[in-house]
Amino acid sequence: MGDDGSRLAVITGAGSGIGRATAVELANQNIHVVAAGRRVAALEETAALASGTVTCVPADVSTVEGRRDIAAACADRKLDYLVHAAAISPASLLTDDDAGAVLEETMRINLDSLFHLTVLLAPALSDGGRVLFVGSNSARKPRRGGAAYCVSKAAGHMLYLCLKQEFADQGILMTSAIPSPVYTAIVKHHIAADPAVFPDGADYARQLRDGEMIAPETVGVFYRWLLTG
Repeated sequence: MGDDGSRLAVITGAGSGIGRATAVELANQNIHVVAAGRRVAALEETAALASGTVTCVPADVSTVEGRRDIAAACADRKLDYLVHAAAISPASLLTDDDAGAVLEETMRINLDSLFHLTVLLAPALSDGGRVLFVGSNSARKPRRGGAAYCVSKAAGHMLYLCLKQEFADQGILMTSAIPSPVYTAIVKHHIAADPAVFPDGADYARQLRDGEMIAPETVGVFYRWLLTG
């Protein structure tokens, strides 16, 4: 495929962090990016950072309406890339009164949306489309105060493996990559969290202090290479 702007990418969570960095990298390669996220202003900031075409789609990937809006923005075009970067990671204990609601919301965004959006966009992705799932070490490491995120990422990894098997015969290539540790809004939130709720925040703070945190822009460069190389 050439670099004439004919390629199309959908990126969720494009308003910040890894999603934003990947959107900018792909758009700078003259790939038309459909940037999806819940905050209009943040998406517009992403578009302003890119030299190529970015279509901002305010959408909640955890809802049917949000996913339909994303699909509509593709306008029945062939879709070359889908990047699942949207995620939340609340610092919350399983004994909290709202633990059930926190878990359900996290699973809707971090897990359910992966399945529903991939299946919805599969016809446009068929015959060479590539899907990238943003993985996490938390899929294998239990964290106090991070159960909802850990469980959603563990389930998301298995979902990715199953989707990869079932959609291979449609020519859809799927992969998952774990960038860690990356200095994103999620990590900032965890550093600021109550240590009694999320004690791993102290380790994140040490990694940041020692220069061990990866910038989202570095991950964006890697993801662009992974998708287009």
